[in-house]
Amino acid sequence: MTAQPTTSWRPAPTEAPFAWLHHVLETVNADRSSPHHLPAAVTQPEHLLAWRDLDAILTHHHLEPPQLQLARDRALLPQADYTAPLTLRPGTTRHQIRPDKLTELLDAGASLVLDAIDHLHPPLRDLATVLEAELRTDVLITAYTSRTEVQAFNSHFDDHAVLVLQVAGTKHWTLTRPTVAWPTHAVHAPAPAGPPDSTLTLHPGDVLYLPRGWWHEVAATNGPSLHLTCALTPHTTTDLLTWLATDPEHDVLRADLPHSAATADTDLAALAERIAAALDNPAVLDRYYTARDRCAPVRAATAIPAPAPTQVPAPTGTEQVRLLLPRARLSVTGQGLVLDGANRTWGISASWQSVVTALLANPVATLGDLATEAGVSVPAASEIIRSLAGSGIVATIA
Repeated sequence: MTAQPTTSWRPAPTEAPFAWLHHVLETVNADRSSPHHLPAAVTQPEHLLAWRDLDAILTHHHLEPPQLQLARDRALLPQADYTAPLTLRPGTTRHQIRPDKLTELLDAGASLVLDAIDHLHPPLRDLATVLEAELRTDVLITAYTSRTEVQAFNSHFDDHAVLVLQVAGTKHWTLTRPTVAWPTHAVHAPAPAGPPDSTLTLHPGDVLYLPRGWWHEVAATNGPSLHLTCALTPHTTTDLLTWLATDPEHDVLRADLPHSAATADTDLAALAERIAAALDNPAVLDRYYTARDRCAPVRAATAIPAPAPTQVPAPTGTEQVRLLLPRARLSVTGQGLVLDGANRTWGISASWQSVVTALLANPVATLGDLATEAGVSVPAASEIIRSLAGSGIVATIA
């Protein structure tokens, strides 16, 4: 059993390889309650997802609702309108996109929505990894493409904040402030009664940050358009109290509620005092975030077949290294250095500390950059990275 950490840290994030993201997050973190439009914030947005990349994904993956959907005139279209059944073997049938029908529907005003594209396309996987590492939350990226000005969805709000990245073409956004504070989809929020608060048009490279609860309508303005939304899962007061109720040190949220009307006032006052005392400690938030980081899912990658040690080519420093546990934390415990992530704990040699620290600060980087930041040679960094890869902590791409 791992001892309770006495010291825990996450290195300050660096700019590479998503240099543009540093400015975006700096702006967002200064005020998360208001929308932010950052023109031309993304350098070379086509490197995130080009049209040919989207074509390849649609061609080589069997994608079905709810991951892939078409919408038009504020309604989802039936899957049968754009796919055909494909029997892979007796008893196993999938649905395959019909290119002719897809093109016909897009030309007629449909929008294509591809959810969780960060699990299908490496550059977006890397973007999600960096966002998860820096924001300490789950991230899901969705792609939207359309060819006409027909609106796909009604005015609506999301129960999470989003970063919108315009990749190609343009999109017109109409924004209206929340009608309920901190809404979720379990809470009824009436539609806005007044005029919108703002309208704007996103061009390639533009970024829009939209806090949760803001109503929005979206439509392409001229020709084909492609944008990405990065859904940022919120950490709410409900989440904190739910976690606190499972913490052995805080039994107050597991206590029985008062059941006597005669003593209700006194009992509730005492209960409120105990809850306030439990929250009156800055360390509670850090412990909550650390606990959530530890159970964050791994972004798995495989290496089949894994080369034998004698067959591994000499490292050049150009190899790409990806951290598969974006929210992992390195801690000092009574047993030494440990790395926590994906509900697992790994003991870390003190001689590895500089490389692991550099990796946590740069979840997507080259081996040479990691070695430079860690102050070690490329071969030394390579040996450590190979060991971490064997434990499923990182993946490398030559």
